[in-house]
Amino acid sequence: MSVFVGIQEVKDYDHWRESFDEDNAKREEAGITVVSVTRGHTNPNEVCVIMEASDAAIAHGFSTSPELGEKMEAAGVLPGGRLFVGAN
Repeated sequence: MSVFVGIQEVKDYDHWRESFDEDNAKREEAGITVVSVTRGHTNPNEVCVIMEASDAAIAHGFSTSPELGEKMEAAGVLPGGRLFVGAN
């Protein structure tokens, strides 16, 4: 099992969350499970997403796909986020 965590700032949480939720079927199809989505305490437009995949290659491939980058930009994700991929 591999866990990956993304911490990013978005322009507008509500718009981002709607876009994120609309993409759930693609994540499930890729073997990705969302564990948690939280907002920052002091900055409600900072989000932390924790997901799991069966292995690190799936997590890495999904998180670095050009299609995901386009969706993130359209959802209002700002540059400078951080992604951690861990393998057990």
